[in-house]
Amino acid sequence: TYNGFEQNPYNEASRFTDSELSEYLLTKKQDAEIIDLMFEKLDIPCDKAHYVNTAKTDELITDFVNSGYTDKNILTEIISEIRKNKFTDRTHDPIIDAIIDKIDADISTEYSQSSIAERIGISKYYLAHLFKKHTGMTLIQFLTERRITIAKKMLRETTLPISDIASSCGYTPSYFSETFKSITGITPTEYRDYNKTH
Repeated sequence: TYNGFEQNPYNEASRFTDSELSEYLLTKKQDAEIIDLMFEKLDIPCDKAHYVNTAKTDELITDFVNSGYTDKNILTEIISEIRKNKFTDRTHDPIIDAIIDKIDADISTEYSQSSIAERIGISKYYLAHLFKKHTGMTLIQFLTERRITIAKKMLRETTLPISDIASSCGYTPSYFSETFKSITGITPTEYRDYNKTH
């Protein structure tokens, strides 16, 4: 049994038993951040995400979430699953770049974390962790920002009806106006009119 928690607990996570690491995480966090900490502190190589490509892993994490992030036995089992196929090599991750390329190629498509994770064959929880780690935002935040950036360009550089711009960016007209205003502080019409005079 390793009792070095106070010294350098996370950097030496590989020396913990599964139960010890679970206990430590639960004493430090009581919310969803536990999942991020678990992936981060077990030093998971970004390009080896396929090792959590199991229905069992997602099911365990869902059970842990449903327990209110407090069931040590479930957390211990999750960590055990992760350690089974732990890779030690670390290279630059291609997964996020591929997702961003896909989004940019077809911004109007309806994307969800679950559908993307299933398409590329990794856990949806690990995808969420990985995406935020590399972009600083959630997938939905990133997609919204990307769509509004493209919409701004279209509003400035084309005379397309706003309804067409909304559709090409994956929105209904009403939801587009609502989202655009929440991000920019003005409506699409106001943005277009402003850029015509400046």
